[in-house]
Amino acid sequence: MKEASSLFVLLFVLACSESTSSQIVLTEEEKLIQAELLKQEYANFKSIYGESSKATKKDLKNYMINVIVENPECIPEYVDSSINAKNTYYLLCSNLEKIYWTVNDMQNNQVKGFAKHLDDSKAISYCESLISEELTNPSTFKRKTFDTSVTKVKQGRSQVYMGFSAKNGIGMDVNFKARCLVGDGVAEIQMFEQI
Repeated sequence: MKEASSLFVLLFVLACSESTSSQIVLTEEEKLIQAELLKQEYANFKSIYGESSKATKKDLKNYMINVIVENPECIPEYVDSSINAKNTYYLLCSNLEKIYWTVNDMQNNQVKGFAKHLDDSKAISYCESLISEELTNPSTFKRKTFDTSVTKVKQGRSQVYMGFSAKNGIGMDVNFKARCLVGDGVAEIQMFEQI
């Protein structure tokens, strides 16, 4: 009887949460009930790829369900292994966002969520440090404040466009434009000399 009343409470909470924009935090008991319901709902979910001896399809499906319990806004499209990182998997959600995790996360039952964006000032500082690593004379770096912008893009990444000047190898002041893509585990930079 207690399970039936808990199930009713969970269904009521879920129904209410769809009609409001505020996020409701579930108790551990409600999460367990929701996980059981999701196991039934996704019993025939076939879109799981990239399994290995360390992470079987069953393991990946069970972890996917734990991820969905913690991230109810994610409606799963498929699970696959990352081509960029060993022993790393991701769940592609219907909103085209990805939730990444490692085999170690699965073994330690550490459930991940959507990647968070860096604060704009941290994204700019990160980009500045990437630029300094590329310059011949990093001490001459001067950022152009009004030629700097930050755009938040998918998967918790920020794209920073920055104009700056720095001295080249023969001491001449040169104007540059940089594009940095920064985020959790991401650091890419492209620099262009402005003529």
